[in-house]
Amino acid sequence: MVELYPYHRLAVHFPDTFTPAELDTLASLDGKTLQKVIYTVWKNLTPGGGQFQALDWISLIWYDGARTDLHAVEDQPGIRIEPLNYGLEQTRVIQSLPGQVEMEQVDMTFSPVWMGLQGVSVTSIGLEEVDEDLFRNDVFHLEFEDTTIEISLGEAGMSARRLAV
Repeated sequence: MVELYPYHRLAVHFPDTFTPAELDTLASLDGKTLQKVIYTVWKNLTPGGGQFQALDWISLIWYDGARTDLHAVEDQPGIRIEPLNYGLEQTRVIQSLPGQVEMEQVDMTFSPVWMGLQGVSVTSIGLEEVDEDLFRNDVFHLEFEDTTIEISLGEAGMSARRLAV
């Protein structure tokens, strides 16, 4: 059960916390059944730049047809929850960094982090409250029955990891 209320009464937004709309989206995940997980990554193309990759988006696709897109926004703190238009985002990246990076979408549903969660429902969402009705937006947990996935944002970008039970 997700108990985030009465956050909806909050009229202001602080940069390191989820917005009221993002909290509504997270609360709506309770009971949703995971179908697919897609990562959108940036890959370095510059000669001599190494094999740098950055996870930019995590898209959670649910059996009810809904999609939840989590985004690490450059120059903004925290994880944003906003719809991904892959074609538009790819064009934006290519125009802003021509020849330097490419974007790629990878199905991660059967990766070690997400393995066994296809067809499993979210049982709760874990958030850290930093002040009354304000929740950190750089880390949160999705609980699926007996498995917890931590999604976080650090210096190396966004990541998802399975927590030990």
